[in-house]
Amino acid sequence: MSNIGYTIAGKIVVVFSAIFILNCGGSKPSVMKETSMKRIKIILSFPTLTASNKFITIRDSQYIDHYRDFIVCRFPYIKENWNNVFDSSGNTIKRELVNSNPEFQLFVYKKGEQYGFYFDSLADRSGNRFKVDSFLRDRLAFNETLLLKPDDSLLEKKSEAGGSIHEIYLRVKKTSKWDCDTNHLYFSDTMKDVGYSFSARLDSIRQSKLFKIRQVSNGDPTQTNNFFRVRRETYFEMLTEQLILYKEDIEYYDWLCEQARN
Repeated sequence: MSNIGYTIAGKIVVVFSAIFILNCGGSKPSVMKETSMKRIKIILSFPTLTASNKFITIRDSQYIDHYRDFIVCRFPYIKENWNNVFDSSGNTIKRELVNSNPEFQLFVYKKGEQYGFYFDSLADRSGNRFKVDSFLRDRLAFNETLLLKPDDSLLEKKSEAGGSIHEIYLRVKKTSKWDCDTNHLYFSDTMKDVGYSFSARLDSIRQSKLFKIRQVSNGDPTQTNNFFRVRRETYFEMLTEQLILYKEDIEYYDWLCEQARN
C-alpha cells in the first residue's frame, strides 16, 4: 500500500485508535502530571478494497511520545488468537477466532543515538535492537514522491482558521493510476517545533510545518478495477496532545527508556 503515500500501511492493519492507558489493573492509579511529556498523534485515513470487492476507508492513528531525552513510538494494532479445528483424521478443516484484543508495538530510542529497541507488545520485556534511521524509514516515513510533482499547478492559496495556510494543487500530468487529481496541503507556524515531518523539504521552503495533507482522486469510470472507478480521498494529519500520566505509566516509560539507555 505504499503507493497511496506512505510506507507503513502494509506492516499492520489497524482498526483501533483509543486513548492509550498503560495501567490495566483494577485499582484506580494515582495521577501525576508529567510536564516534560509531549505527544504527536499522526492520523491516517486511506481507501481500500476488501476481499469481497467492497470499497472501505481504513483509519489509523500512531503516536510519537517525547519523554525526557527519549522518543517512544507506539503503533496500535489488534492482536488475534486463533485455534485450528480438526476432523476425525486429524486434518485441519477450519480456523476459529478465539479472541482479539487491542495492543501496541513500541520503539524507543534516546535522542541523537543510532540504535533503539523494538517491543512487540506491552508485555514484551526482551525487545530487539534496531538502527533508528532504518526503523523510522520503514514504519513512519511519508512517501514524498506522491506529494508534489514538478508539473503540479497551484490553484488556490488561502488562510484557514487558526492562522494556517491551505494550498490546493492540480495534478496536471499523471504518470500513474495511483496519482491524485488534487493535493490539499496545510501549513502552520505554530507547529514548527514538532519533531516529526511529512516533508522536511517543504517545511524548509515554507518556513512552517506541513501538518495536514488531503489527496483527492475523482475516479475514472473507464477503469476496470473498482478501486480506481470511484472518488476517494487519502488523509494525513499530525496533532500535538498534552498528557496526564498515571504513576504506573511513568514507571513503564522509565523502564522503556532504561532499555534504550542500555
